Amino acid sequence: ELCFFAGSGFDSLMLNDFNIIKRWSKRQVKPIRRFFGSVAGYTVALVTRTLPSCLIWGKHHLICRITIPKASASANASRATSTYWMDPRRGDTAIKVRPNNCQSNKEHFPEAIGDDRQLLFEGNTGIVACGTTPYYGGGLKLFPFSRVQPHGMHLRIGRINPFVGFLNIPGIFRGTYRHYKMKCLDFVGKDFEVELSKPYPFQHSGEADDDPLQKFRLRVADEELEFVDFLKPRVVLGYED
Repeated sequence: ELCFFAGSGFDSLMLNDFNIIKRWSKRQVKPIRRFFGSVAGYTVALVTRTLPSCLIWGKHHLICRITIPKASASANASRATSTYWMDPRRGDTAIKVRPNNCQSNKEHFPEAIGDDRQLLFEGNTGIVACGTTPYYGGGLKLFPFSRVQPHGMHLRIGRINPFVGFLNIPGIFRGTYRHYKMKCLDFVGKDFEVELSKPYPFQHSGEADDDPLQKFRLRVADEELEFVDFLKPRVVLGYED
């Protein structure tokens, strides 16, 4: 399926909670249906369902394994196909991911990594999501590095406590939030395969998938797509002295 952004974790859990509230509201009178079917419904879902379930029961906790193609980490890989880690300690410097032969914890992922792929990340996280556009929706700039590569995407692995994220909403919205102790990891590449230790809600382009997923692959499409832009074209004016 084609989409602008997708992933699992806190965001997909909140979207799942929003859909539960929206389904309940459809049985109510029209003013209630309209209220809970709007952006206000997201806020209600966040405060009444998502945050409590995460803070009390840790429902957002995921154990995931993420792999990338070995070719993207090889010495011969071009800038367009390589995978990079964005280092916040050095002013968001793009550092190329090197080849490795690391293996997984077989307790969570008994299946071996394929010969054509290598390990990028394995461990606990609260959100794992990719985007080819900086904006998640509603002005939220969740993927600020999505345009680093002309044909790449931004993978964000968020490991911060949901309450910490709630307190840093302004910075997260602007795309300026960074964590210097590796609680928020950002990568740029073209191909990421994600495996979870158990099935979990999945969302793409702001729509919840019908069934929880345990494994999915996020890859930039090879073919070019054309979109209709309803904004007025920008005109650059030049002046002569």
